[in-house]
Amino acid sequence: MAIAFDTFSGGGVFNSAHTSHTMAHTTSGSDRILVVDVSGAFTSGGADAVASMQYNGVALTRVSTLAVQSNTFHAVYALINPTVGNNNLVITFDRSLAYSWISVASYTGVSQVGFPDATGTDYTSNGANITTQNNSVTSVADNSWAVMGCYAEGGQSAGAGTTLRGVGLVRSTILDSGGVISPSGSKTLTQNQDNNPGANVIFTMAPVAVASQNSNFLALMM
Repeated sequence: MAIAFDTFSGGGVFNSAHTSHTMAHTTSGSDRILVVDVSGAFTSGGADAVASMQYNGVALTRVSTLAVQSNTFHAVYALINPTVGNNNLVITFDRSLAYSWISVASYTGVSQVGFPDATGTDYTSNGANITTQNNSVTSVADNSWAVMGCYAEGGQSAGAGTTLRGVGLVRSTILDSGGVISPSGSKTLTQNQDNNPGANVIFTMAPVAVASQNSNFLALMM
């Protein structure tokens, strides 16, 4: 079964003190995965202000996190086999945030074991202004997809070989390869943006394994 994009939701809180945020996202299809990109601004530094993140009461796993600059964090989380249908994503923060920016994307046809297939090196401009950010990852499984969660402050668009799935409250985006990496190997994703700081986390996800014709034949003969 091939990987396919399911749907995108964006949200967050703008210029209002908060310690949690709840938003709805609808999943469908089989062999699902939920990917969440989240960034936030606070008065004291740190790489991740997320205390917990749950979709329909099930906890997500952090893929990676990093500091964008002294008062802003960026992180990507994922959940294998999220509950199908319209459910709430609930994020609780370990401190009060003034802003949060959240993107949620779901995919189907993703292997339910061995996630992530591979990860790249986290990137941050360390507060410096940039107009393009890209990152590379080397897939292991054939026909994997690459996914990248990005922080930027506006003007986002997809670069070559990249599909932008949506923008969450101006500063959060999820992008992907929009198709398979075959044969397995290096894949670069690119986001263009206004001249401002940036950060991203990139990984690959493998497709559901397809039984060989020989194994199917033997199963039928038994």
